[in-house]
Amino acid sequence: MNKHTIIFAASLVIFVGLVLATVLRPGAGTGGGSGNDGASVAAPSQLVDVMEAGDKWILSVRLDNAGEDSYRSLIEIDVDGAVARDEAVLRRGASYSYVHHIYKNTVSAGDVKVRLTKSNAGSPIELEYKLKTGN
Repeated sequence: MNKHTIIFAASLVIFVGLVLATVLRPGAGTGGGSGNDGASVAAPSQLVDVMEAGDKWILSVRLDNAGEDSYRSLIEIDVDGAVARDEAVLRRGASYSYVHHIYKNTVSAGDVKVRLTKSNAGSPIELEYKLKTGN
């Protein structure tokens, strides 16, 4: 198998896992734990997963909008100062998944910061991870 086939297969496995997690999770689509707008509120640890896979780490971000209003969400991933950004508009009832590959040979200190900013919310959600670099 070549490198691209392996990356594609790993991404496909993650995607299927996210779909299954959405379908099988308790209270999916009920708006449980919601504020005034009915948007589901998840703990930050439920929004982001970090998995080690061979020569890389795979970071996946899951956003759901069970509220009445659409909103714009900005996802920022900072790995040792190199920032990747993605933006999504989540309409009512929509979900969005973002997958970011972090190759071990590009990591020095292993400091990862994830910032999720929702257009109709006050302050962003910020998470920090330390990747095991072997240095």
